[in-house]
Amino acid sequence: MKIIISVLVFCISLILSGCATSGSSISLDTREGIKQEVIIYEPESKDIYGVLVLFTGGNGLLKKGSSKSDIQGNNFLIRSKENFLKQGFIVAFVNAPSDKHDKDGMYGGFRTTSSHAEDIDKVISYLNSKYKKPLWLVGTSRGTESVAYLGINSKEKINGLILTASITVSNDKGTSIMDLPLNKITIPTLVVSNKKDKCNTTKPEESEFIVEDINNNASLKIFNGGYTQAKRACSAMTYHGFLGIEKEVIDSISSFIKAN
Repeated sequence: MKIIISVLVFCISLILSGCATSGSSISLDTREGIKQEVIIYEPESKDIYGVLVLFTGGNGLLKKGSSKSDIQGNNFLIRSKENFLKQGFIVAFVNAPSDKHDKDGMYGGFRTTSSHAEDIDKVISYLNSKYKKPLWLVGTSRGTESVAYLGINSKEKINGLILTASITVSNDKGTSIMDLPLNKITIPTLVVSNKKDKCNTTKPEESEFIVEDINNNASLKIFNGGYTQAKRACSAMTYHGFLGIEKEVIDSISSFIKAN
């Protein structure tokens, strides 16, 4: 009965959040002939604490609603958009670049390439210039590949990193962030996992090793809750996607960012 009630509350919140905020779509020129889209949402509050550049999981392709400037989907970060906005953050969702708009998107290791870094550095430069606020990169699942790689290789000003449900196993879709030289990350980093996550490429027990590799710049937050609505353990609507504990997770992330 509790799960049914939780599902109803979650569905209602999605409907309300979908009506509450509209974004703006920006297309930036990056590599020769390539466009990089970023969809930006601004909070109603005048007290803005920073800019969060959000990297969703999977192939990185954002799904649009009836408006080209609004995104939809079950991804943890998309579901949590309103929670970030209420905390006083500008949120900017990064789409796959124009040359990665086939079904594979950014699979195949693109997230850990100099081309990806070049694309996102243009995004970071634009956001830093426009808002002049602390800028953090936030990734979940496959999105952590982007965040970790950029934390090491970006040439732009980044204030910190958030890694949630981090990729810890390499396969044909991408690279374990543990295969990257994480010790080169020199900015505050929060690693977040759910002890109940059963996805075979985001093993929560590896989170401690990620923090150890980053060394003194990283902190660890492990949750142990939520519920699941999907059979696939790596689906967004499961423990892997922090289903049912979104607000608790976002509150913790927000507190870490504001403290740093």
